[in-house]
Amino acid sequence: MKNLLFVALFTFSSIGLIAQTDILPPELNSPDSAAINQMADVELDWYAVNGIGSVTYTVQIDTNSQFQNPVIINTPTSAYKTENLIFGEVFFWRVQASDDTGLSDWSDINSFTVMNNIALNSPSNGDTIGVAPDVRLVWSNRQVAKVITGITYYEVQLSSLDTNFTTIDYADSVAYGTFPEDTTFYYTNTKNLLFDTTYYWRVRAKHETDVCDWSEVWSFMTVEGVSLVSPADGATDQHVTTELEWEEISGIESYIYQVCTDPNFTFPCLTSFTSLNSVMLPQFFFGEMFYWRVKAAHLLDTTYWSDIRSFEIINEVLLTSPAQGDTAGLQPLLKWEYIYGAEQYELHYWAEDNSTMEIEFTDTSFFQIYKTLDIGMNYNWKVRSFWDSDTTEWSETRTFLSQASQGYGDLFLNKENIAIFPNPTNGLVTIELTSIGQKTIQISVVDLLGKTVLENTFTFDQGLVKKTINLDHLNNGLYLIRLQSGSKMYTEKLVIDK
Repeated sequence: MKNLLFVALFTFSSIGLIAQTDILPPELNSPDSAAINQMADVELDWYAVNGIGSVTYTVQIDTNSQFQNPVIINTPTSAYKTENLIFGEVFFWRVQASDDTGLSDWSDINSFTVMNNIALNSPSNGDTIGVAPDVRLVWSNRQVAKVITGITYYEVQLSSLDTNFTTIDYADSVAYGTFPEDTTFYYTNTKNLLFDTTYYWRVRAKHETDVCDWSEVWSFMTVEGVSLVSPADGATDQHVTTELEWEEISGIESYIYQVCTDPNFTFPCLTSFTSLNSVMLPQFFFGEMFYWRVKAAHLLDTTYWSDIRSFEIINEVLLTSPAQGDTAGLQPLLKWEYIYGAEQYELHYWAEDNSTMEIEFTDTSFFQIYKTLDIGMNYNWKVRSFWDSDTTEWSETRTFLSQASQGYGDLFLNKENIAIFPNPTNGLVTIELTSIGQKTIQISVVDLLGKTVLENTFTFDQGLVKKTINLDHLNNGLYLIRLQSGSKMYTEKLVIDK
């Protein structure tokens, strides 16, 4: 009888022990306790627990650590994503698990603080260099390394009055999601801000139920005027057709420029408008001095006039080669600097003993002497330019010594033994040359600015030889084709007409 009673008591005790097994409380994972700068839709996460039957969780969130008025969420998962939390508020949270046998104890209590400020990026605070009237205002879309989430839009304010923003000059709301999800920065573009004015700006974030604090207030100053680029102040030897250039300012409607012979810009003056940051002026007379200035404008304001610069139109052709006293060939190439806007150049060259005087005209910045000069003779040369009824002064007079190269006489590059055809050409040019022996000839094609656009070297055997070159890649126009062997040279005008 006692044995039976013992067995019954043991069985009852074992059943009682099994029925009293409790589910463990959850362990919180993230955010870390006392974490700051959390998003308004921060996700609360905890480690799942094992239980008997179905396991569910109860989450409590409160602004009070005693949970006197908590928000209660029931969920079957081990995470819960919040929404529309109050900016800058400290929240406390805890989790309790339950299964078929009952409830666990509450987890530890963690806290976190929701973000409450936006970081500005550019223009930099206190920028006085001068920004454009359509300056882009840029702010961060991150809190430290985290992308900001849980907001609906950013609000931007800009004021030219004071940091209290009693008057708003520009305001914008930029919807969240306007930019890619993981973008680092958001921005808005202003328009028609006043020139030479200090502006203050700030940004804040909003969602459906709350708005965060305004960011720091940053300031910047808009550009006060146009910065000139070229010509430099006091520039000389400018082309008849001169280009004025200045730094571009975005967000303007036009530039106003003035050019005068009077530094006080009294009447008459050339005053005009352009939307570009450069302008090609009409042709001026040689040797004239001009003054110029520029200002920018949009629909609401104009800048001050820029600094005043002066420039002088060239009044003398600048020779380049041959240099003074150089030795040149018997058919030398004379070169000088090109003057934009000039119609023609007049070249004089003569023997130092005044036995010859040649006058030539060309519309290029070089001239190939066709006539064979006397060997060992000093020659003088000078150039002047003209357009319409105006001419420059004569250039300096230079002297060169005509000298034949070694082997002179073996090959005569002249019109009698050279044929270049067809001329005009649509691209393919044949060069026919009669040589008394095998010779290496350098063939060059030069444009009107003196730039070599094609250069090849060919070997011509004795007798009548033909070579073909392809100029199909060149634009239509007038060129010079030049054959050279040593100092001996032959040049002919060539027209490309495709």
